[in-house]
Amino acid sequence: MCWSYARNAEGREVGYGVVATCDELGCIKKIDRGLAYACGGMHDGGDQGCGKYFCGKHLFFGGPSQLCNLCFDAWIQEHPEADDNA
Repeated sequence: MCWSYARNAEGREVGYGVVATCDELGCIKKIDRGLAYACGGMHDGGDQGCGKYFCGKHLFFGGPSQLCNLCFDAWIQEHPEADDNA
């Protein structure tokens, strides 16, 4: 299956063919809405993420998958033992 262009559950255009900016408030970094930029590693967020799209500065690669700062903080709250190993 190709993820160049699709619409997610909310009707938002997603895929690596969709030019966008980072969803972090105030960030103007150009990205695409491919899986590499998706919080949770999947369109619509997967099991842990919010499903928004972030540049490398605002996407944390750790925990269960790639998460934005807010989702990573929520995951750490639920898994404090993981923070001890960081």
